[in-house]
Amino acid sequence: MQRQRSLYSVPFKLVGSFTERAALFQETEDKLQQDSLDQPRPFAAAFCGPGGTDKTQLALKCIEDNDKFNPILWVDAEDQETTRTSFKRCATDLNIRVDRTSGQGLHLRDLPNVQAMRLWLQHRKELDEE
Repeated sequence: MQRQRSLYSVPFKLVGSFTERAALFQETEDKLQQDSLDQPRPFAAAFCGPGGTDKTQLALKCIEDNDKFNPILWVDAEDQETTRTSFKRCATDLNIRVDRTSGQGLHLRDLPNVQAMRLWLQHRKELDEE
């Protein structure tokens, strides 16, 4: 069962038929916990591979089994449109105010939802050392 989180924006659910692959799951968990000299724990994870290989379900399982990752913000970066839509969903789910009059450039980074999420994450980083 998925835990409730206050800062959570994931548009998928773990399916009951998910076949857990313990070694891959453990490798993912280990990498997310790994500290390096220049940066403590990773701040993001990306799963890459062909369609239908349970990348989404593996990521959801990691989220479900580990309550210390917060916030959980799911960004589909397949193309510009899915990225744009993901940032809009995240901002909406987290009730982040978006200044629609700013950032009307051609680049994703200039879009109002992207700018709002960047500011929110930057502010959060300043308040939360973890």
